[in-house]
Amino acid sequence: MVGKLLDERADVCIGSRMGPGTEMPPVRRLGNWILKMTISPNISTFTGMTRGYKGDFVRSLPLEEDGKEIHLEIISKTNILGYQITEIPATLKWTSARKGKPRRKSKFKAWKIIRSHLLFASNEAPIFLFGSFGSIILLTGVILGLYLFYLYFIKGEIIGDKIILIMSTIFFILSGFSIFLFCFLSYQIKDLRKEILKMQRKNL
Repeated sequence: MVGKLLDERADVCIGSRMGPGTEMPPVRRLGNWILKMTISPNISTFTGMTRGYKGDFVRSLPLEEDGKEIHLEIISKTNILGYQITEIPATLKWTSARKGKPRRKSKFKAWKIIRSHLLFASNEAPIFLFGSFGSIILLTGVILGLYLFYLYFIKGEIIGDKIILIMSTIFFILSGFSIFLFCFLSYQIKDLRKEILKMQRKNL
């Protein structure tokens, strides 16, 4: 890691789980994929904690998180500011318990990790989570609307008595558009925060 940080002039070096024999729980793979889609597709591992930072660089970052998500915030802000992130293969594997000693219990909490990654990902790219949810709701409303169109104009049925179906169609369509509007406003706020971050960096 020191060699990568010095020789390649990188600011962050990550030990990524890319080597043969690497083990990663499926939930971690899912969380890593979500972060890859929302932060940067050029990084292989976001959840790995084996890292090296240039001291002056990492101390200059305006960090807000004070929990485990700080390692995600560092990568996100490093990527936003255009600094160099490099990776080296790291094989991480559980070793079997020693004779006469119980196997160590993992402290990995699947739901807690999923929740924290989803929250961080929704903050980084609102459309990834809320946009997908909004698309499903809007599509449901459109399908119900087409069904009502079919009943009224094709089959000639009276749809005035299908009040629940009509109200559901209106609800789903309006809710879908509202979620998309929320995503748009969230992106505007996110872009503004990025510009403020870049201006803060330039003024240091």
